[in-house]
Amino acid sequence: MLKRILLVSIALTIYTCSNESVESTNNQDPIIGRWGNFMDTYFACNGVEMILEEYSPYYSIDTFKPDGTVTLEGTFLGTIEGTWENVGNGNYKFSLLGFTETSNVQFVCDKNIMKIDDDGWGYIYYERENYDNSLCDEITINSNLVYVPDDNFEQYLVSKGWDNKLDDYVDFERIRGVYRLNIENLGISDLTGIEQFCSLEELYVDGNNLTSLDVSQNTLLSDLSLDNNPICCVKVNETQAANIPYGWDKSSSLSYSVDCESLDCSSGKTYIADSYFETVLKNMGYDDEVDNWVATENIKTIDSLNLSGKYISDLTGIQDFTQLGALIVNNNFIKSLDLSKNTNLYRLDVSNNQLSSLDLSENTRLYWLYVSKNQLSSLDLSKNTSLFWLNASSNQLISLDLSKNTNLFWLNLSSNQLNSLNLKNGNNSRITSFSIKYNINLTCVNVDDVTYSIANWTNKDSQTSFSENCN
Repeated sequence: MLKRILLVSIALTIYTCSNESVESTNNQDPIIGRWGNFMDTYFACNGVEMILEEYSPYYSIDTFKPDGTVTLEGTFLGTIEGTWENVGNGNYKFSLLGFTETSNVQFVCDKNIMKIDDDGWGYIYYERENYDNSLCDEITINSNLVYVPDDNFEQYLVSKGWDNKLDDYVDFERIRGVYRLNIENLGISDLTGIEQFCSLEELYVDGNNLTSLDVSQNTLLSDLSLDNNPICCVKVNETQAANIPYGWDKSSSLSYSVDCESLDCSSGKTYIADSYFETVLKNMGYDDEVDNWVATENIKTIDSLNLSGKYISDLTGIQDFTQLGALIVNNNFIKSLDLSKNTNLYRLDVSNNQLSSLDLSENTRLYWLYVSKNQLSSLDLSKNTSLFWLNASSNQLISLDLSKNTNLFWLNLSSNQLNSLNLKNGNNSRITSFSIKYNINLTCVNVDDVTYSIANWTNKDSQTSFSENCN
């Protein structure tokens, strides 16, 4: 208990939660007995108690005797004698090495754990000799490792040299002095761990996927930018809430509150991740501010949307355009697209984007489909039996089965990597426009009638032939 008195020749001040003298049922003072020092803690700069060191065996064993004497024994201490006295109200007077100090003590876990305040710097923990402190659930101490569950966030910390590897943890000592974080556009969805960046003054997290953020422990934070995140409320402490710093994001769609849990961010609103997408909506009169949100009521009845060449890379929010029949979004930078909620689509043009996959299984009304100049290696159109017009040229398609697409009239599959193509749909005579050129690996195409295909489908490579059974 008194090891820091011995080492630095100063007295400890020890605190308790009790307002009365702690005594056992048989009136023996609870401090009497042999105590082993098994752990030291410290307070991080945000007040969180963290483990400084754990000891096995004990750092010291301190024996408090009924006659008011105390003996301290330890590898580095030798044997030191002193006195103790319970002076009431949880206060103890200790005399050691010529110093006398009145202090307080806290006992927990049926008085088997003694918690010593180290002059406000942290705590020194003792257990009764040979007590198993793992049985005590009344003490919860953070290790010096900070939990960082988001791999994209942790990878940034690794890249800055503040962490060594992706394992969901970072050493507190390596981040406690960080005052600026620029983590924009990294795909971060969870900033758990940010609370331990207690020196943080500037946080720039634009263009991520955050739906929640707690900065209530980042008391030095003066600059905060959150553009292009699906978040409407940031949790703060009462002091911050009373005076939001000038440099914090002041978007009208963003709130700062000590109780974000009671707010429903999505109520009546649709999140629009891409500012270019939202700008188009604003210019069309469906939105009044580029703030990542649009009133769902304003968009739910839109039946046609032309977004051609608008520099859009993310169509998040399109799911709430539930009446959308025609979507023209060619010549943009879109890498992924979820149209599963847009079941009324009959016309789709996503040509000249960066799509590597596209799921159209819910879009059974599709009639016109333009997916050329993407990076598609596969395309399942088995559910799109109404398909009339298909342009899938200039992709990376390896095989394609159109045997279920009996309504096909116009077909362009040129400039792919096809080695398998099934056009045997029972209605080949309907296909009057046809191109499968520049597929150097395609040697055989399954068709209804070889004679008809040879006569009418000439826009193919010389090595490509037609057969009613390519197998």
